[in-house]
Amino acid sequence: MARGTMGRLAEALRYSAIWHLEKAEYAELTDEEDRNVKTFWALEKSVVDIPPALKRDLLGLVRKYPDLFEQSLMVLLCSVNDKFRPTTAAEFVEKLNAQIQYVVENTKCPACGERMKAIEYEPGRWRFECQRCAVGAERAGVAAA
Repeated sequence: MARGTMGRLAEALRYSAIWHLEKAEYAELTDEEDRNVKTFWALEKSVVDIPPALKRDLLGLVRKYPDLFEQSLMVLLCSVNDKFRPTTAAEFVEKLNAQIQYVVENTKCPACGERMKAIEYEPGRWRFECQRCAVGAERAGVAAA
């Protein structure tokens, strides 16, 4: 699981850089987009330097909440800009862990108290649903990014 999760993290960082570079085929990158490319390359290279304790924390969260890993990863990748520009993968993973924990704490079903599951209903679009009593995000008042 460790290699799979860390591999997925590195892959997502690499493809985020590539996505920006592919945009450059049609229009020149802005200065911020160019910085994003450099950031994603640097983050990918530093995945191997993530401290073991931080990796354990992430793997524990992924084990407990596998549905939230991908959703939180995508939200965080889309958040990289001049206001949030991590310099190392460790810094990125700290924020990723915090994002997952935040979602866990704030997506309790109002009807039964169970944690609502993040479901990607179309690429990049998520909603939360209770697997126990079928309460959806609209009724629960939970917004998904």
